[in-house]
Amino acid sequence: MKWVLIAAGVLMAASAMGIFMAYATSKARKSKKQVSRMAKVNRVGYSHSGEAIAEFLLGEQTMQFVIPDQMGQELKPGQQGILTHRGNEFVYFVPRRQPGIHENQWQQAG
Repeated sequence: MKWVLIAAGVLMAASAMGIFMAYATSKARKSKKQVSRMAKVNRVGYSHSGEAIAEFLLGEQTMQFVIPDQMGQELKPGQQGILTHRGNEFVYFVPRRQPGIHENQWQQAG
């Protein structure tokens, strides 16, 4: 009789572990999805190791990313655009064009 209770307990523990592992796996997959959102550059700086770090405002949330050095030189605080990231990993940022600026003026302004 005791072995029936032990077997039932082991089965319940195994099923609980399976449910937990399925949840953890699905959560890890979701964080690997690429997300694109409107963002505003809050500030750009450099770490002690020389990496460019940008802080973006996404609504009321702020996120920091290590970005390529060239992009760090091009970004300006207050600049808006589309930020694409995968979890905490920066993918790219496409600045929004300023309204009323023609192509030749845009190249001179940038």
